[in-house]
Order: sequence, then structure tokens, then C-alpha cells
Amino acid sequence: MRPGGTIVVAGMTSGSSPPLDLERVFLARLRIFGTTLGTSDELAALAALCAERALRPPVDEMLPLAEARKGFQRMLDGDLLGKLVVRP
Repeated sequence: MRPGGTIVVAGMTSGSSPPLDLERVFLARLRIFGTTLGTSDELAALAALCAERALRPPVDEMLPLAEARKGFQRMLDGDLLGKLVVRP
């Protein structure tokens, strides 16, 4: 993550106390933003809106699973302008 970047935490799938290097957060001036998906009804409304308006998220790159490490490195480097899709 580049200095001044933002980490968005969506949900707590790995428990409520994930490991965190606070020194890195402070020195790199990182921001941590917690968010939730919303209710099932809100998700259904969002999916309907996306389908109705043909909304698609921007995709920066599609990689085969064998090159997933490259994708993770790009995320760490802050070198993405959209989604990174890893396919089998």
C-alpha cells in the first residue's frame, strides 16, 4: 500500500482481531475504513440497479490463478485503477 492509502475492511470473515502492524499504519499515514455491505434488501436493490443500468466495475487486469502473486504485488504497490480479477 502506498503512503497515505486507505484500507477498507468489509466484514469480519476472519474474526474480530486480525493482525495489525500499527507502526506501519502510523509511519505510512494509512487510513483504515470499516464498512458493511448492508441488508439483503439493499444488496438486491443494488444488483437490480446494476443490471438495469448495465453498470460494470472498471477492470484493470485479468490474471490466471498462476499469476495471482503478480496481482497481489500490484495491490501492494498501489498500481491498480480498477478491479483485479483472478480466474482459474
